[in-house]
Amino acid sequence: MWQQRFLNSSAYARGSIIIIWCLWCVIIAGSIVKAPVVTYVLFGAGVGILLLGTPAYAWVCAAILAAVFSRLAVGTGWVPGILNFFHFPLTLGAAFVAATNSGPRISIVQPIATGLIGILLLSFVSWILNGGEFFRPLLTWLVFCEPFLIVYALLRMPPPLNKNRLLWGLVIMIPLVQLPLGVWQALTVGLGDHVQGTFVRMGAGAHVAGAVALIGVLICIVKGLWSAILVRRLLWLFGGILLFIFPVLADAKQAIIAFLPALILLMITLKLLPMNRLIVVLTSIGIAILVAFSYYPPLQRSTDWSLVGGGVLGKVQGFAIVANRLSDNPGFWLLGLGPGNSVSRVALMGLQTYVKSSSPVYLLGLSAAPTTQKIWAMTSSNWLFASSSVWSGISSWLGLFGDLGLVGLFLYLWMSWKLWHALKGYTRWEAAIAKAVMVMSGLLGAMYSWLEEPGFTLVVATVVGLGVTACKEEDDSVQDPERP
Repeated sequence: MWQQRFLNSSAYARGSIIIIWCLWCVIIAGSIVKAPVVTYVLFGAGVGILLLGTPAYAWVCAAILAAVFSRLAVGTGWVPGILNFFHFPLTLGAAFVAATNSGPRISIVQPIATGLIGILLLSFVSWILNGGEFFRPLLTWLVFCEPFLIVYALLRMPPPLNKNRLLWGLVIMIPLVQLPLGVWQALTVGLGDHVQGTFVRMGAGAHVAGAVALIGVLICIVKGLWSAILVRRLLWLFGGILLFIFPVLADAKQAIIAFLPALILLMITLKLLPMNRLIVVLTSIGIAILVAFSYYPPLQRSTDWSLVGGGVLGKVQGFAIVANRLSDNPGFWLLGLGPGNSVSRVALMGLQTYVKSSSPVYLLGLSAAPTTQKIWAMTSSNWLFASSSVWSGISSWLGLFGDLGLVGLFLYLWMSWKLWHALKGYTRWEAAIAKAVMVMSGLLGAMYSWLEEPGFTLVVATVVGLGVTACKEEDDSVQDPERP
């Protein structure tokens, strides 16, 4: 740790460090009035340097907390909007600290590292060939690969057992925090989009908070099934039912629809558990879902098949626009239209109607590509497509394919398949949850730009990373039966 190194260094070195740190503090104090954004950047950089000696899991925790709670902090008006983007350097810090670690690692680390480097190189190659602002390739890589960086950090530098429990506690705490906030928002402001949990003042805040709450539901179900003590089993199950209330209040239909296949997979994965436990859980969750769909009108619309059939055309037309543009050049199909040139989150950042003028992203001066403008105009011109993001021409899978072509899509799916394969065949409850959230996030990625939403993807990445490390622990215990 850097603290021990500091104490062991010479008096001259300690004095120099103290002087440099004092000067740093003076600069921060001097800029806080005239340039608050610069102040926070300088402060963050200083803290980051001090944290370089901390393990990767600490950086992961900080990145998740920043992604989930930053908007709540910014909403108070006490901190600038740039705090919403602090999860990026924290995630990079986690990956950097893990990469420089010489300790044990999990074998799947190498394919993940290869995929991350491959997408980074592809982003720059595609940018050079297609053009665009300087920040586009790095932003595109960060937005799509941030969850894989979290997974890489957890697998390259696996946390000890007690820190694993800490991370699981953080993962379940985040959904639990959404519930009281959501109930309060529903009572004071109203239902639907007003119920945003910690993701306040965010366009899709209700949906993101709802999806995070449903991850908590999956965890509660598994923990309830796995518990051998009846009281704990009932408490976990009751917690899952309570958490399911949040996405209903928030009208997070997308998240609920994607949650159902994930729940089915979870039940199939846990088929080795006693049948009486499965029956109790399935009955309870089934009743909760049935009541929600029977008495809450917004959810009833998700089963209006004529509406669904018309809405799906938005996705079809969005794909057709991208495919027509890719057909202009055979190389586009392989390398894409360029970072931020289709319907990825970076592409949408160039639309003036999408980015607020007060957002730090606005200062980057990104412009909208013709394909992005065409799909946005198509979505806006149809009342059904514009009524819900699920019917728009925007989705993460289409954005990834449009920006980086078949090569980028292949690398992303290859890393995902490697993680899935690492979880396959294991009976650990952590592996069951990891596979379920991967299915849920994959389905959501087809509905909208969910794979690029850090408040959701960083939680998913942490669950997946912890699932893979748990499988590694199972292998070690089999190879060494005397291991506790």
